[in-house]
Amino acid sequence: MLRLVVVMVLLLASASARADSFGFFRYDDDPASLAQAEGAGSTEALPFAGLKFIPLGDDPDNALSFGADDREKFEAYDHPEFGLEHVKSYTAHMHRLLLNASLRYAQFRLFVELGNHTQYGREPGPLPTDIDRGDVQQAFADWNLPLGGGEATLRVGRQEISFGEGLLVGVRDGPNIRQDWDGVRVFWTAGAWRVDLFGVRPVTDLPGYWDDTTSKEEALWGLYLSGKPQALAPFSLDAYYFGSVDDNLRLGHASGFDRRSTFGSRVYGNSGAFDMVAELMAQTGEFANRDVSALALHSEFGWTLRAVPWTPRFGIKLDALSGNRNPSEGTFSGFNPLYPNLAYSTEATIEAATNLVEAGALATVNPEAKVAISYEVEALWRQTTRDALYVGPLIPLIPAGTGSNQAFIGIEQQLYATWRINPYLALKSSLVHFAVGPFIRAAHGVDEDYAMFSASVRF
Repeated sequence: MLRLVVVMVLLLASASARADSFGFFRYDDDPASLAQAEGAGSTEALPFAGLKFIPLGDDPDNALSFGADDREKFEAYDHPEFGLEHVKSYTAHMHRLLLNASLRYAQFRLFVELGNHTQYGREPGPLPTDIDRGDVQQAFADWNLPLGGGEATLRVGRQEISFGEGLLVGVRDGPNIRQDWDGVRVFWTAGAWRVDLFGVRPVTDLPGYWDDTTSKEEALWGLYLSGKPQALAPFSLDAYYFGSVDDNLRLGHASGFDRRSTFGSRVYGNSGAFDMVAELMAQTGEFANRDVSALALHSEFGWTLRAVPWTPRFGIKLDALSGNRNPSEGTFSGFNPLYPNLAYSTEATIEAATNLVEAGALATVNPEAKVAISYEVEALWRQTTRDALYVGPLIPLIPAGTGSNQAFIGIEQQLYATWRINPYLALKSSLVHFAVGPFIRAAHGVDEDYAMFSASVRF
């Protein structure tokens, strides 16, 4: 596999094309645009360009396309989970290879993506998101038709889904295996507005070949509206409802049947040098025979100095996610982050998004157009001292009442760099240091360090 990566890097290093020809979701690729950018179908600039756009007749919308993603990621931990799990240090390598094919003809499209995921070196053992040696990552059919001045799409099958910044429903790109779903999604777009309706079940990833299954214990459905109302111009608005069921959720001291309704709204965008995002979330429902009432806030405000060399951006952020204030009775107020992007805070994916308050500052510079370097520092507290400290995905590492009644968790710092050499090759690196506060120290936890480097090749 390493030889394959080296060969692809050498082939792609000098290539040039429009960066927007590739989508974060590979089903959003624009192969016709890529072929045009490469020079009327010429394959001289891009090896394998002939596989990216195979026309089926004179209509450019009718085409067959193939693609691939290879990501090699290396992680090093010193005292993971603050040394409380008795692992001092380790280095791990994660390999992810995805092969996709897309067939478009008239109003129909078929998309298939196969995945190979392996991991070496993690201690005390692999995570459920580490190993899946061979399986269907995505396989769905689309049907498009004009509707009400816009276009509607019906999508049926296995698919990746993400909304907003992935705080509640994300693609889980940091871990080795991305989150995928089996079900139905309908979305309608008209101008600056889009409406999504969906009903899906998460895929249970198993380590063997062709053995992944659809979860029978969990389900997710909802509506997501996004657009640009004139009253908020130039900012955009998202509003959503998610319904979820988990037959056996474990959250803190409680476990049992969980059925929730999550309501949220998000305002985001930029005006000149200023940019912002502010998102409010509320949850109601039933968990372990108790009524649910939970809240969450996510916000970030930034300012970009466009006339200054390296175009620095400075920002501040505040997140608050409720914990359970009543361990044994009354209303359950612990926030359930559902299916989030686990790297929403740092690449180390240390803390989980419940019973948490984070306040921080960040700075980003761009030494070159394709290079970004960011530094971020955050202070973290438990939202309530009557609930645990959770680590990803939703594990109570230090239960409530253990060691100390302190709220302060510690200070987390991250130095993060990305270099998109060209649309086909990207490098990323991250350094994270977590200085523990009195709550973790009282439980005999120590500072945690993390380093990451990844190389991604795609065509």
